[in-house]
Amino acid sequence: NAEYGEVGDTDKWEDEVDRILSKRGYYRIQLKTMTIMQIVVFAKKAILPFISHIESEATKTGFGGAYGNKGGTTVRFRLFDKTVAILNTHLSAHMDQTHIRDEEYWAIMAEQEFRDPKSHALYDHDYILWSGDLNYRIEHDNTKVRSIIGAGKYLELLQYDQLLQEQSAGHAFIGFHEADIQFPPYSALIPVL
Repeated sequence: NAEYGEVGDTDKWEDEVDRILSKRGYYRIQLKTMTIMQIVVFAKKAILPFISHIESEATKTGFGGAYGNKGGTTVRFRLFDKTVAILNTHLSAHMDQTHIRDEEYWAIMAEQEFRDPKSHALYDHDYILWSGDLNYRIEHDNTKVRSIIGAGKYLELLQYDQLLQEQSAGHAFIGFHEADIQFPPYSALIPVL
């Protein structure tokens, strides 16, 4: 939309989101941008006095850590007596890049440090909310995957989920828990039957 300037010019967009959410009682506590990746955290006005130690961090993992097209942005803070870290990440794509995604996860975990003595590292936080395009795939024959999805039995595919396999093997996302999967897998490239 030309009203919001050129691609990458986010100031007008950010101002508009701030304006809309403030009418609903939410206010921005922090924003962190890295190349094309961004995280913005809002909080209800009533809890703003209970938020402190706000910091943000970013880790580039694209092209061996030289570029921010892949990696993660984090906003962390204390809420009452708990520490919270919220991440937005974009990990490497492609079926055969599982080990690279795992390495990117560990780079983000290792490189992001904070000044708060209660939670200097990401794993020190009481709550970590990790979101984004993790790019882990379903490692199974495409025709069979499409057939299983078409039959509405997509939960059967969890046994082929790379992320769950990597967690189980202790390679990445150790200690993280995902809500029950109640939706079919998504593919931007191949429409589901």
